[in-house]
Amino acid sequence: MLTKKLLYSRGPLANLSWGMADHAVDVANSLFSHAPLVKTVDIADNFARVTNIGEETSPERLGLPADTADKIWKSVEGFYRSRVHNQITLCVRREGKIIVNRSIGLAQGEFGDSDTVAGTVDTPFCLFSGAKAISALLMCKLEEEGAFSLSDRITKYVPEFGQQGKEKITIAELIAHRARVPAVDVKGNPSLIADHDYILDLLCKAKPHSSKQAYHALTGGFIMAEVVQRATGKPIGDALDKYFRKPLGMKYFTYGLDKKYRDKVSLCHESGFPLVGPMQGLPLQIIGVTIEQAVELGNSEVFYDQVLPAGNIFATAEECSRFYQMILNKGSYNGVQVLDPETIRKARSGDFLPSWDGTFNIPAHFSRGGFMLNSPPAPLFGIDAPRAFGHLGFINIITWADPQRKVAVGLMSSGKPALGPHLYNFSNIPNSINRYCPKLGRR
Repeated sequence: MLTKKLLYSRGPLANLSWGMADHAVDVANSLFSHAPLVKTVDIADNFARVTNIGEETSPERLGLPADTADKIWKSVEGFYRSRVHNQITLCVRREGKIIVNRSIGLAQGEFGDSDTVAGTVDTPFCLFSGAKAISALLMCKLEEEGAFSLSDRITKYVPEFGQQGKEKITIAELIAHRARVPAVDVKGNPSLIADHDYILDLLCKAKPHSSKQAYHALTGGFIMAEVVQRATGKPIGDALDKYFRKPLGMKYFTYGLDKKYRDKVSLCHESGFPLVGPMQGLPLQIIGVTIEQAVELGNSEVFYDQVLPAGNIFATAEECSRFYQMILNKGSYNGVQVLDPETIRKARSGDFLPSWDGTFNIPAHFSRGGFMLNSPPAPLFGIDAPRAFGHLGFINIITWADPQRKVAVGLMSSGKPALGPHLYNFSNIPNSINRYCPKLGRR
């Protein structure tokens, strides 16, 4: 109770507690950036020089203090100061109006290079696992259109998936990370991830995982794509374009990235502490490759050319915020009914409590529509946001909506740091949004 009062009080004690914590983390980040083996990036001394601000609505129009956006943005600057990201962008909608839409840093290159590309609010990022929630909701839309039912067994469309006792697994279970094929062995060759037929064959032949729920980092997307192709006769990318990208007026929001945009994409890069001990094997267990291999693959032409429904939608922070705003609007955006309200309701529903996840080996909470729900032990979308939902992406990418605050958020970042003091700065961003955008019932 005391913690909550400190975080949400507007009194001087709250400001002091936040200021002391920020200062302590700044000191830790400074030491961290000079530690041996730690990978960091050079950042600008003058933040204004590398900050780009898009169109924003005055918070005062929504009954918020005039400096709300600047206070939220301060938490992003703290995140940038941790020196693990070349570029960070944040877009926050409140009651459908954009109150923060800003970028800091470089999309490509390093300070001092002659061929740097400035980061802007229009810079596309790969969402990595943030794509899962979008693809899962697309499957819900295709059910709405009558292409299939989520209660259908996968084998109705992909009969060969029924090997090794997997014949009863449904599309709904696939979306909720319960298809029991969480990972595949690509034998140390990341390029095999781009071979759809090879991965699908491995998944069909695989023995089911022992856990009822086990996070499917990439594997679920291959099965989704195959189900859509066989049920509709068209690629899943066509469905994404028809049902989401065009109705929402998106510029990017595609699987892979068009060649004409590749010279402006925010390149991902390694950063942070090296993984040691038992943690070294986690990336291989979860995504089938090391972090170094994932970064190399994520910046490759092969990756840009692929359709990976669980891992390679490219979008801006604003486009992700727009997508979640549509969900808050019960499927509507700018007068276009993108999804039926009942489809939205079903997609957001889920079990009351988290389930033990066999991949992460911790409790994890997913909705029936593939959203991560804001539950202990890791409230991804900030403190005091029990109804928030969204998805995390490799590694510090996060997109979500909070119906109690009527906020829809996209947070993009280019570094791939697993460990370091930056984790405080990362969690501070949703906490700041929650602090400065109070629940509407408390206005």
